[in-house]
Amino acid sequence: MHALGKKINAVKSKACCQKGFSLIEVVVALFVISLVTGVVLHSSILAVNTNRINKTKTLALASINEEIEKIRAMDYEDLGLIGGNPDGVIAAEAINEEGFLLTYDIRWAQGEESYKQVSVTAYKKPMIETLEAITRVYPLEDFINGGDADSLYPPPSSLTIEKINGQVLLSWESPDTDLQINEYRAYRDNIFFTSTSPDTTSLTDDLVQEAKYYVTALYSDITESGPSNEVSLTENIEKYPAPQNLTVVSIEGEDENRTVTLQWYPPEPSSGVAGYNIYRKGNYIDSTDVSITSYVDHPGDPDPVNYYVTAIYEDGVESGPSEPVSG
Repeated sequence: MHALGKKINAVKSKACCQKGFSLIEVVVALFVISLVTGVVLHSSILAVNTNRINKTKTLALASINEEIEKIRAMDYEDLGLIGGNPDGVIAAEAINEEGFLLTYDIRWAQGEESYKQVSVTAYKKPMIETLEAITRVYPLEDFINGGDADSLYPPPSSLTIEKINGQVLLSWESPDTDLQINEYRAYRDNIFFTSTSPDTTSLTDDLVQEAKYYVTALYSDITESGPSNEVSLTENIEKYPAPQNLTVVSIEGEDENRTVTLQWYPPEPSSGVAGYNIYRKGNYIDSTDVSITSYVDHPGDPDPVNYYVTAIYEDGVESGPSEPVSG
């Protein structure tokens, strides 16, 4: 009987221990689940907030561009802050219809009676920081009528624009001057976006079909020239038409193993076309000869992807994109 009692006690003790370990495992599991849920929830909230901030920044940039367009259209004599130097008709702060707080800073760039430098900032919650754009405005007579500023500090000339492999290529000629140039400054839609060394007379930019560009020269005494001629891709649309009627002829296979066959018609008119470039998801993937107006692609993507095709002309100019298709 004594031995039997020992066995019963041992079994009870083992059962109690097993029950205790099971409870700990449940607590640990709940802790892990709550931890993972918290991380996922935090990431979701962060993603939503980031998306809201990015959308607001996009609207802020649009507001700034609109204000700069208005400023550049103003009479040069009126361009200045109320009571500022230069004196003008613009208030230092304003709130536009979209609720952005806009602030303006307008000053002489190179002493009084030189050209004017304009800064416009925009802010609205939930943005973390203000967005700013700086541009320069010149009296038209100085650069259209051959004024002193243009002759002393000549701008770059013969600016051209091409579309090559999904990017914009800008090229220009150096000013005819003995003065030292520190850099060339490039403007997209009247807003400065990058600069190059004085030995470089070309640059590339991400494709923005409707954008307008010009470049200036920044001289060694920090005087900036007037703008070069203005160019945009839209100028080439009629001269270099894009391929037409791009279609997905067939899709074979599924998911990552899909094969997509594309077909298109030549531009109208098609004279001067040397070949075609094919783009997937906005990225160049391949080229074809002028006689080939179809292409077989293996996207390697389980989801449908977008395609478009451009025409390459004999003088090296690339047309705008065809209408996109999904396959």
